[in-house]
Amino acid sequence: MMLGSMLGSLTAAVTPVRAQGGAAQTTAATVPLAEVVDVPHLDKVIKAAQGKVVLVNFWAAWNEPSAAQYPAFVFLYDRYHAKGLEVISVATDPTAEREAHVIPFIQNSNTKFPTYLKADGDAAAFVHGVDATWTGTLPRTYLIGRDGKVRQMYASRINAVKFEATIQRLLKEEAPKPKLDKNGRVVETPPTRSPRGILGG
Repeated sequence: MMLGSMLGSLTAAVTPVRAQGGAAQTTAATVPLAEVVDVPHLDKVIKAAQGKVVLVNFWAAWNEPSAAQYPAFVFLYDRYHAKGLEVISVATDPTAEREAHVIPFIQNSNTKFPTYLKADGDAAAFVHGVDATWTGTLPRTYLIGRDGKVRQMYASRINAVKFEATIQRLLKEEAPKPKLDKNGRVVETPPTRSPRGILGG
């Protein structure tokens, strides 16, 4: 079954979660949350996945478009992770709202991939560090090929059928072979920071 035919029923089951009459009953230990990330840390997380197709999604539990498309990423991860797809999910909700909103949302979504949490601080600096063309609107999604290059950027809700087709195409590509020195050791490429951000090209 294709993603487009499943997304409607999946979306209906997941909506933004708000605490009702007190604190949420779930804790961080019960859902696949990862560490808080700033831009340099996020850059390392993305680079560590090079050689795979990487989906990077910035979202928030309170954001309706983010909630509407989130089930698609859960479905895609379940279907294509074994074939080389990684999902890097970055929740941008403030720290004070994570226990009440983000954790229940992920719990209700049956998420298996980790969710990174944007570090508190200068939101504009974080957004610009990710992509200088990004204004901070949500959701924001990037598809990175096995070569580590951004292939597609989505500044709004995805078209489910076309999105899955793009992932299928990228998964068929071969990962580039690492450069070796005369002793057969991998040559590490010094990290570079584009003024357009880590995902800005």
